[in-house]
Amino acid sequence: MRVESAQRLFRSVLSGGSPTGHAFPDWEAAREGLATLITRWDEDPETAVPHERIAVCVPTNRMATELTCMLKPRGIDAVEIRSDGPDGSTGVHIGTMFRFKGLAYLRMIIAGGDRRARSA
Repeated sequence: MRVESAQRLFRSVLSGGSPTGHAFPDWEAAREGLATLITRWDEDPETAVPHERIAVCVPTNRMATELTCMLKPRGIDAVEIRSDGPDGSTGVHIGTMFRFKGLAYLRMIIAGGDRRARSA
């Protein structure tokens, strides 16, 4: 594949703002921070996007379920990405990295990570 073709294919990766990082002391604080971030995006016409164009990648299915359940009472529709696709048609898509392979989103959040090395 020629470089020019690759750049067109991955245009969204090569353009746009730089990623930002947000540190949280634990998973509970990270969930609250995600809800606040999405709410801020929604409130600003410059940053608002349909929720189904936002993806949140977490390390485990349990974390995906916890985040989905936490966002809904805060007025943020959320659906889990399962092996057969999203569990619903609208809402923030939440799942593990494996579930997002081949999908494209306007906003991608990688959450629940840990700076410390994990042993396999």
